Amino acid sequence: MKISRILLPFALLVMFAFSACNKKCKFDKQDSSTGDIVQDVIIYQQDNFGGMKVIIRGNSSFADRFQVSFDGGVTKQNIDYNTYNLINFPTTTKCDAVFTRDVKRIDADLSLRYNITFEDCDKCQSDVTLDNFVLVPAFPQTYTVEYTLN
Repeated sequence: MKISRILLPFALLVMFAFSACNKKCKFDKQDSSTGDIVQDVIIYQQDNFGGMKVIIRGNSSFADRFQVSFDGGVTKQNIDYNTYNLINFPTTTKCDAVFTRDVKRIDADLSLRYNITFEDCDKCQSDVTLDNFVLVPAFPQTYTVEYTLN
């Protein structure tokens, strides 16, 4: 009886401690995409790019490793690379974060600017590296992509 009186509070304390470590933060906003990023698309990728910034066009060796859905995931289709390109800007954040991704095409500079702003969770202890692929209207191969993290 004495053992159960000691073990029960200890067990509850341990359960609370572990559950507190796994709590997700509550953010006032959700992930958003702005600028020239195609809206309401789900990107399905078959490979992890290990933190590499990449541009995927039809001539990329990875082009066939992606599909998209424009109807909330009901159907998947191959990407029409004559119409779209993919850009990846990986980030390392805490285990839970909310992102604002923005791409602007600057024709005068022959460039695109991919900016990511994020807010991560102070409660998280572990870091996570995420690919941040976005679908954008196709752009010439002569254009450069500038990456900015705020």
